[in-house]
Amino acid sequence: LEFRRVLFRSVQLPAATKARPATVRFASGGTYWVDYTIILRKNAGGGSIPGVMWNEFPPFSLDHFRFDLNGATIEQRTKIPHKMGGKVLDERKRWGNPIIAMQGATDVQIFGGTLRGSCPAAEYKPVFEEWTGIRISGNAKSGRVEDIVVRNLTIENVFGDYIYIGSATTSGDELANVRIENNTMRVAGRQGIVLNGGVNVLIKGNTFGPTARFLFDSEPTASQGWAGVTIDGNRGTSGKLGFLQFHGPKRVVAERLTITNNELTGGHFKIRLGNADTDHLRVGFTFANNTAIEGKHPFGGEKKPATLIEVSRWRDVVIRGNREYFEPVNGRPFHNAVRLHQCEGAKVQDNVWKNAVDGSVR
Repeated sequence: LEFRRVLFRSVQLPAATKARPATVRFASGGTYWVDYTIILRKNAGGGSIPGVMWNEFPPFSLDHFRFDLNGATIEQRTKIPHKMGGKVLDERKRWGNPIIAMQGATDVQIFGGTLRGSCPAAEYKPVFEEWTGIRISGNAKSGRVEDIVVRNLTIENVFGDYIYIGSATTSGDELANVRIENNTMRVAGRQGIVLNGGVNVLIKGNTFGPTARFLFDSEPTASQGWAGVTIDGNRGTSGKLGFLQFHGPKRVVAERLTITNNELTGGHFKIRLGNADTDHLRVGFTFANNTAIEGKHPFGGEKKPATLIEVSRWRDVVIRGNREYFEPVNGRPFHNAVRLHQCEGAKVQDNVWKNAVDGSVR
């Protein structure tokens, strides 16, 4: 099925299966305006969709689909939030305004074009924080959601996150096998990629530009969780607040996080990997062979000692073969590279921490 530059009320999409997926192909190099959200699934009763639009439509789910943008641009022009100053301006944006929301659709690939919002700069504005580029989510009514691929896209100028990944189950196993590969993402008004739920997630070969907060953020609720996440071979600029943060309640699942072979040309690998006061240590954190290219802004500051990587209550921790540079104060090392709190089985070795305090593992 191809979308041409024509106006239409509706189109009947072909049936699709795992063995025989369907392809939606946009006109080559076209531009499509979408001031609300392209939704790939709607549950019965009007739930599971951003805002209050489409309540009268029957349930649908675009499973087993390939969305080939074919060089086209999907552009979200609107800058009007749901509410400002206590006054509702657009009721349909009550729960955000992502450009694409999967909402539980399974076996979906999106590739080959540009998603563009209307955010002019990487600055955080809370009234727009749910305006994500792509929202990938599990769905309790849809069953297992799996095999989601976002590749060869440019995602730019979004008020919220580039991509939000989340599922609404305690173990996170309702969303599995997610690949975010070879995309260019630049100018986000909140986080870069949010990971709040999913199993077997690969984020590889992407290039990142300015991001207002953390490049990777995980703040799952008690009903969410993730396991088996790999962030490998990406490059570009870290977030203004840092590279990655994680914190969540006691019952949330979070384990087996691997960060390898990434290169920063701006910013630093500031990581805050926390843990609530659980009865057990979270399992598996590897940070290896990552490089921050030395530039004009070393990590730290002059007011008080800072720590680059902080890990609290994890076991099987490996921090090896990384390169970072720190700001000396009065010509002497002042800042620390790694702080481990109540961690077990930790190995920190063969790193180059330029101008960090000697032996800066505390």
